[in-house]
Amino acid sequence: MVRIIFSILTLFLFLRCTSGVNSISNTEYEKLKGNHILIDVRTIDEHLLGNIPGSINIDYNSKKFESEIFAFDKGKKIILYCKTNNRSSKAASFLSQNGYSNIFILEEGFKGWLSDQKIKK
Repeated sequence: MVRIIFSILTLFLFLRCTSGVNSISNTEYEKLKGNHILIDVRTIDEHLLGNIPGSINIDYNSKKFESEIFAFDKGKKIILYCKTNNRSSKAASFLSQNGYSNIFILEEGFKGWLSDQKIKK
């Protein structure tokens, strides 16, 4: 009985943390025209080594993350990425829990985007 209750609570918490968060493929992202904010949640060093043009760097692990991320309108489309979607998923859950509703994660992260760019060349 305890296992069933624990499983239900775990599922409820997972769904609550991920509600309002969607994923977007590299192809879908390339087709977007403005009206969104692209945020790189990697460290500044990672960002400077390579990033998606037009992205804003807000380090998820920085003490300034919350104050910098809350500067954006809650209704605006926000697309997050990091190297492999670990930090961007955490950032997306955080935003969702704080009232942001139009959140997307770049499906394959920066690693996948970079790979797609190399294929296109």
